[in-house]
Amino acid sequence: MRKYAIIVVVLAVMFTMVTLSQAAEKTAAPVAKSAVKMEPQSTCPVSGDPINKEVYTDYQGKRVYFCCQACPPEFAKNPDKYMKVLADKGQEPEAAPVTKK
Repeated sequence: MRKYAIIVVVLAVMFTMVTLSQAAEKTAAPVAKSAVKMEPQSTCPVSGDPINKEVYTDYQGKRVYFCCQACPPEFAKNPDKYMKVLADKGQEPEAAPVTKK
């Protein structure tokens, strides 16, 4: 009899855990990819000045534009910092062109 009581308790605990986890999933807010609609990049991540589309570097599949030739070397020192600057402004660099080998 004691064996059956233990089995019933274990099953009740398992059922409760499953039910609670399913309820938590249903009530959790959906995770948005981005809370802010990203706009195309329009400012240099280093200086904040308007971009010159002739001055750029490709970083992690994105083409990052700069205002002048002095900014890419500064960007290269800490690219994640400057990518965050753009993201914080709601700007996203365009995809870098795919080159065929």
